[in-house]
Amino acid sequence: MTEFIKLSQVDDIYKFNEYINSAAEIESRSFADCWNERTLCELLSMTNYDIIVSVSEGLVTGYCCFSSVFDEAEILRIAVIPEKRNCGQGYVLLEHILKMLSVGGASNVFLEVRIGNVPARRLYEKLGFEIIGKDKYGHIALERNV
Repeated sequence: MTEFIKLSQVDDIYKFNEYINSAAEIESRSFADCWNERTLCELLSMTNYDIIVSVSEGLVTGYCCFSSVFDEAEILRIAVIPEKRNCGQGYVLLEHILKMLSVGGASNVFLEVRIGNVPARRLYEKLGFEIIGKDKYGHIALERNV
């Protein structure tokens, strides 16, 4: 079973550090332009930003950084450890995030994905995201009503 932990609500400093370090490790294994622990902590210190980690059998298997203001939310980063990709972990994490954002009042969720990231694009399409634009840097903008 997967547990979802909102880092802004973690009081135990040791657990918090464990989760931040795990999210940064997943970042470094997932993105060429990865964010480090400091960047993730700075994000958490900003109003309307948060990070959710997914934990399965004691292991942080994924995380999502997002912002939410009024009725709009943006997923800034979402990633799963390589060993758990293509087996439903990303779907479960993103589905949880979308439900949580909906309960929190978001009616639209936005994200960007690289054009060449076909597995991510398929995941977003399965969850109802639709293309709303493209930029000159090779990214597609997606939106989903929740």
